[in-house]
Amino acid sequence: MVKKVFKYIGLTLLGVILILSFTNPNLKSFKEFLGNNNNVSRESNYLIFSIYKETIPTTQHSWGSHIYYLGVALNFYKIDEKTNYERSTDEIN
Repeated sequence: MVKKVFKYIGLTLLGVILILSFTNPNLKSFKEFLGNNNNVSRESNYLIFSIYKETIPTTQHSWGSHIYYLGVALNFYKIDEKTNYERSTDEIN
């Protein structure tokens, strides 16, 4: 009985991981999500999700701020936004 329960739990987890890995969005989907923005890159690519970065230029600096997004299950979620000033003070501390 216990073996069957573990078997079903394992198969369920395997199914969830497979579904998430097949629905991990690619860079083309991210560019479409932002409207074909050329200032984007994939920072990290994992089995079930990816982290993307949008770079926004400013008038003072060539690259002013970055917005990070989490891509999972064909969706994108904003997770972080920092300017160059905030980045430089974070790196000093």
